[in-house]
Amino acid sequence: MPLKALSLRQRMPRPDARPSAAARLYDKKWQRVRDLYMASVGGLCERCRAKGITRAAELVHHKTKVQDNPALRLSMDNLEALCRPCHGEAHAGQN
Repeated sequence: MPLKALSLRQRMPRPDARPSAAARLYDKKWQRVRDLYMASVGGLCERCRAKGITRAAELVHHKTKVQDNPALRLSMDNLEALCRPCHGEAHAGQN
């Protein structure tokens, strides 16, 4: 019986125990809301802009974690456009 070829994803274990993006509810609805939100703030990091710095936002951050309140997952009021350094700070401080 020939061996079945495994995809790279099947062969390599995930480096962390974090569920997939789809399992964490980052689906097409989220992608649309994220894109609309990013466009609404002009693609700039909101925390940097508050400090007078112009820096491109790369991520849209949930102010209240999705797992803490899933109902706010697609709420524009719960989002914040951030650059990578500010996003790291947000998660380091959990805010």
